[in-house]
This record gives sequence, C-alpha cells and structure tokens, in this order.
Amino acid sequence: EKFLDIMDKYNARRSENGSLAAKAEEIGDEAKAAYYDSLAMDVTMQRARFIKDYVAQNKTSPITPFLLYYNRFNYDMKELNEVVANLDTTLNASPYTGLVKDHLKSLKRSEVGKLYISFMMQDTTGIYLPLVDLIGKNYVLLDFWASWCAPCRKENPELGKIYHEYKDKGFDIMGIS
Repeated sequence: EKFLDIMDKYNARRSENGSLAAKAEEIGDEAKAAYYDSLAMDVTMQRARFIKDYVAQNKTSPITPFLLYYNRFNYDMKELNEVVANLDTTLNASPYTGLVKDHLKSLKRSEVGKLYISFMMQDTTGIYLPLVDLIGKNYVLLDFWASWCAPCRKENPELGKIYHEYKDKGFDIMGIS
C-alpha cells in the first residue's frame, strides 16, 4: 500500500504536467508546452528511479518480479542481468521472472554488433517485404512507431524529409507501426 501511495503521487504529478503541456500546446504556447512536458518527463524519471530502488531493496518480495517486468525498459542489459541474478531464488517460480529472463535473451540477441534478426511484413499495398531484400543494397533505418505516440508522429515528417534527401544515395526507411 505504501508503494502504491507513492506511485499515485508520481502518477498524479505526471498527469497534471502532461495536461498542462497539452493545454499550452492547444493555445500554441510552445515554450510553456515544452516546459510542462519537461516537468512531466522529470517526474517519469523520478518514478522510474523509485521503482528501481524499490526492486533493489525488495529482492524477496513477490511483487518485485512483476515490477521488474513492467519496468524492464528502464534498465540496460547489464543492470537487468544484475538485478535478476540477485533476486531471491524463491522468485524463480514467478511467471514474471521468466518473462524478464526472456526479455534478457532478446536483448542479448539484439546487442550492438550482433547480426540482425530478419523478418518480413506486409507493406501498405499488402505485398510482403523481407528486411533481407533491403540489406546490402541500402542503408536501412528501422523506424518502430505507433499512431498513439505523439513524439513518433511528430518525427514522421522529419524522417520523410531525410528519406527524400538521401534515397538516391542508398538510404531506405522501413517504418513499422
């Protein structure tokens, strides 16, 4: 309950600053929007730090694997490995511990310098496009984005400009939503 009370406070501050940023953006006050957005990001980082500290201090708590799994993206591979290695062995039976270990395997497979894992997906016309068809011919930027992600949507036009500037020099973008 103490953990949840503290999380509620972080979430309320994050939400309040996010709302103020959205209101400022609606009226075209970009400076104020950026200010409140930065406050919201600060709260998000404080919340992430609080969760990391909680996990580190509660290595035997059955809630720890759950928190670790849902906050796994706030850890780099080395940190996550260390935290998992230091969990109480009684937590190995938790399905969340298994999910975190699976996530670690994915991180290891996709480390910088590792060979990419090929995949294929349909383009906007329904034709399957394997990533391997682009490799070796072009420089390929894989852009993972989501329609609900405001920063992603904001970046899309910029990527379009970059693509048009460099496409004749062997640059390609594979956008994955």
